[in-house]
Amino acid sequence: MVLLPFLLGAALLSGCTTVQEMPTKAAFLVNDPPPASGPTVTLRQVQETMPADQKKAFPYQADATYLGKGLSGIAGYGPVPILPFAVKYTEFHADNSRTNIVRAAVHSRLQSQGIPSVDQAEGSANQSSQLPEDQLSLSFKLRELNVDTERSFFFTLIIDSFIEYDYQVAHVVLECQLMQEGQAQPLWEGTVEGRSSTKEFKDGKKFQHANVLGEAVFAAVDQCLKESGLTETRAKLSSQRYDKLMKRGHELTAAGDSSLAMVAYVQASASSQTPEQEHDTEEALWGAFAASAKRWLATTPRPAMSDEALTYKALAKDASKREDFAAARAAYGKALEYYPMWPNGHYDAAVLAAEAKDYKLAAYHMRRYLVLAPDAKDADAAKEQLLLWQHKAKNES
Repeated sequence: MVLLPFLLGAALLSGCTTVQEMPTKAAFLVNDPPPASGPTVTLRQVQETMPADQKKAFPYQADATYLGKGLSGIAGYGPVPILPFAVKYTEFHADNSRTNIVRAAVHSRLQSQGIPSVDQAEGSANQSSQLPEDQLSLSFKLRELNVDTERSFFFTLIIDSFIEYDYQVAHVVLECQLMQEGQAQPLWEGTVEGRSSTKEFKDGKKFQHANVLGEAVFAAVDQCLKESGLTETRAKLSSQRYDKLMKRGHELTAAGDSSLAMVAYVQASASSQTPEQEHDTEEALWGAFAASAKRWLATTPRPAMSDEALTYKALAKDASKREDFAAARAAYGKALEYYPMWPNGHYDAAVLAAEAKDYKLAAYHMRRYLVLAPDAKDADAAKEQLLLWQHKAKNES
């Protein structure tokens, strides 16, 4: 009679499978990431290899979110359940596909380091020659991404016993490659692994990345980024490209072609890695801009805005009316790329940047407004704003 409740409860578990969804999307959000700078890293399409055993491969092929199936509990006869009469399983799924989990983790890690990243466009050729000379790409092949269970509790009543499997274990295996434009062979390739178990967190230790799946995926991605030397290689290539573009800009400036010099300096700015390089680039760019502005002010009639610049001007005005200020800032930036001699565009972009507390960008635009509109009625007030924003930007750096 003492064993009857135990036997009846265990019998109810026989053949039972519960489905558990493991959230991952929240694990890859980055709070307050540093500003992205330097060359963009391209992430190629993540490929996946299936288990050689067709029976094991089937659930993975049938469902891109499937992560595996593990025991939850076994009840059986004897001090150990040699003859089980009740078995319970847990089937694990993610809230995203397995390949998208890897992709999101890589983007998250790069974003947290201030490295801009993009996915390779679908259908584009899988060749490194598609990339700019200082841009790198990462390639991943997912060999394994699963969640299983481990024994957490054992209970015996001499003639009956019960084993509970409450610990979850995530395991990730990735093949990784780091590629560079113009190189037929990878700069680095290797296989990395990540593993995590809830057993490691039983004493109150908190997950850094939502759950065991997030912990394991990040462990594998971190190992790949470290062993590949991505950060060091990217910095070296960026420095080389920066020196080349700055030299080109100086040569164009000396030749009196300030417009093309500005293009070279803008490209160099995208490759700058240090505050000193950023300062040198800004001063060189400012010199080229001032020379172009001087010619523009002396030109009659002045060149009209291109259709591209007019399109982004209209988009900027529309976004401002809708109070979508992030979109407005982006549109003003694009309009000024096409037509940098637009005084009111620089003024409006400066005000929007200041409202977003980006005082460095606000000063950048206001400085150009004052050169393009030296006789403006608000020139004195604009100069005061420029000095204020320069002071704030310096204190925040």
